[in-house]
Amino acid sequence: MDLSLGDVITGKGIQYGRVCGVESISNSTFYKVEDLTQKAIHYIPEVDTCSFRKLSSKEKISEKMKMFKKNSLIDVNEIDGSRYKYFKAKLDNHEFEKSLEVLHDMELLNMDKNLNSSEKKLYSTLKEKMGLEISFVLDKAIEEVYLMFEFPKLAA
Repeated sequence: MDLSLGDVITGKGIQYGRVCGVESISNSTFYKVEDLTQKAIHYIPEVDTCSFRKLSSKEKISEKMKMFKKNSLIDVNEIDGSRYKYFKAKLDNHEFEKSLEVLHDMELLNMDKNLNSSEKKLYSTLKEKMGLEISFVLDKAIEEVYLMFEFPKLAA
């Protein structure tokens, strides 16, 4: 991934951080990233940028959040074997939309109390991570974002 000065990124070990520059250390190139949640500086090797992504825009988030209006699973026909492994592998892509799809499906499964213990841990971690990211981009309180993850009530 090509990072530029000022880009806000998320990924392995960083909730969200701003790229402050590029430095060369021992013939290797590193991105200097200010972690905006931990108030720390990280040096990310240029070769490791595949485990990071730029934060989504407000427009993209608003568009993708529409999936929470659908009360049906997205991946139900694609899962073969362990749901946990399937969801975990899907999250390894570090793509916003894929992460939101996993959260959507896990939110539905959690409503029906169909998550096992490892899925519950993955769900709570993902919900917090996505909630903080969306909260940061949309400049909303985390509680407001969590309400956005809830599904519309079905008519009785």
